[in-house]
Amino acid sequence: MSINEKQLNKFLDAIKEDANIQAESLDSKTQSYINEELEIYKKQLTGNYSEYITREKANVKRAVIKKYSREKLEAKNRLYTKRNAIIDEVFEKAVKKLEEYKATDKYKAYLLSGIYAAKASFDGIECEISISRNDATYENDIKALAGAKCNVSLCDNISGGAIVFFPKISIVIDNSFEALLKDCREKFLMTKELKINL
Repeated sequence: MSINEKQLNKFLDAIKEDANIQAESLDSKTQSYINEELEIYKKQLTGNYSEYITREKANVKRAVIKKYSREKLEAKNRLYTKRNAIIDEVFEKAVKKLEEYKATDKYKAYLLSGIYAAKASFDGIECEISISRNDATYENDIKALAGAKCNVSLCDNISGGAIVFFPKISIVIDNSFEALLKDCREKFLMTKELKINL
């Protein structure tokens, strides 16, 4: 081997060694880069996973609250419907009791005393008295009690009691069964107390 060949071999060995060093460095840098990228990707996945879990928990919570609210509203509606049915039943019975009351002698006294009290409050003022068509038998008693300045009319929309209207002063005193039941129903809804004062 000549000197040139030795030098050339040394030169080639040096280049190979430098290439090996460069290759190892490149492999090391590549592995570091891959590890860094994997770490970043892992953090992103972990973050995305946490966000996903948080978002899904919130969605489930909203769905549960929505379902609970809907069921609560439906329960209230069922309760309201049931309560109204019971109230209607109670007041149907009250109407029957008032019809039974109309068949007694006490009813005539109730009717006349209500008209007398209304008329006494505004004595001497012309009035119009409306009574149930079924109470026509009391019309003469009412005219005698109220006097000449009062007209008596028979109405189909009154089941009992009387409505006294004073047109000159625009005052109405409603002692009809309908007004009595309406007042009782309103009071019952507010206080749960059912008492019909006759």
